Amino acid sequence: FALKVITAFTIAHSITLALATFDLVSFPEKLIESLIAFSIMASAAMNLQKKYQFNHWQLAFVFGLIHGLGFANGLRDLGLASDYFLETLIAFNVGVELGQLSTVLAVSLPVLMLVRSEEGKQRVMIWGSLAVLAISTVWLVQRVIA
Repeated sequence: FALKVITAFTIAHSITLALATFDLVSFPEKLIESLIAFSIMASAAMNLQKKYQFNHWQLAFVFGLIHGLGFANGLRDLGLASDYFLETLIAFNVGVELGQLSTVLAVSLPVLMLVRSEEGKQRVMIWGSLAVLAISTVWLVQRVIA
């Protein structure tokens, strides 16, 4: 399950990262940053509700498209030379992937090792989602009013 979601996110943000880096798509940074914050809020909110079922890998793909545009803005801000542009793009994408994988492992492994009961896992999911929802809401407000 998690591998399918992570792979969908990775493929999607790789697509938009490449398209934006080669100036085939372009969106205002404020819009992309706001959409990234909103996508994180939406993910947290979906974790907190039980009524609706979502196809998580498809949502991860859509959210990955948005996040890829944000990564592209960050890469563009670095002002890279065109001599090694493709190599830099690939290295940047690999770095992002390694960072995401490291974060997933650093958070999920201790939780899985420490929380043995389903009730405990549910509490971690709820409180973690509430924390992410609060932080991403602040982030969205900051982006919208900035």
